[in-house]
Amino acid sequence: MANIKVNYHGLEFTPSSWAEVVAMDASGRVYEYASTPIKKEAHDAWAPTGRYKYVGFLNRHPVDWRDSLIRIVDAHPHADNMALYVEDARETPKPWLRWQLRYKLGGKWEDCYTHPDWSPFWEYRRKPAIKTHVVNGFEVPAPETEPLALGHHYYVPDPVSVYFFRKCEWENNTFDRQSLERGLVFLAVERAILNGQAMTGIDPYKENTNEGL
Repeated sequence: MANIKVNYHGLEFTPSSWAEVVAMDASGRVYEYASTPIKKEAHDAWAPTGRYKYVGFLNRHPVDWRDSLIRIVDAHPHADNMALYVEDARETPKPWLRWQLRYKLGGKWEDCYTHPDWSPFWEYRRKPAIKTHVVNGFEVPAPETEPLALGHHYYVPDPVSVYFFRKCEWENNTFDRQSLERGLVFLAVERAILNGQAMTGIDPYKENTNEGL
């Protein structure tokens, strides 16, 4: 979470790499802690049990200081999605294939090609459910079934290519129409790669399959 700001009841700060929890004392001073501190009622504050650092001050106390302790990850603007991503990571070595991102100011949703960096300037979501088909025993994304607009780029699975795909531009010619009829037109390069790998019998979901791409 380095270099990514979190929002703690309106106080934004960049947590240290070692910080695990954050809490406010009765005066409004906010600290980050490497381990869970001990609640000291007599001092209206938290007693550190390890490394800690002052990160800011809240003039208005949004919660009672006794209830202010939370995990750093829960103060992150993408906390809910990060929890979902962890679930996906338990099920597949390439969880980003299930996710999309877009720039907050009018961007369009695009597929993730690696782990999200959870930037506060971007939005993230699980991909809407996509159709799949089976190639050589592997369930992979299904191809497009309708002609594309002229000039639209698409990707064709290519088992003989070192990258398992090649990029094309829709011109509505014989090659384009045949590719569509044969189930070889994909709008996302990652989906074309998965199909290309499956065509060769390579497990497209195996760790490091796309190393070097």
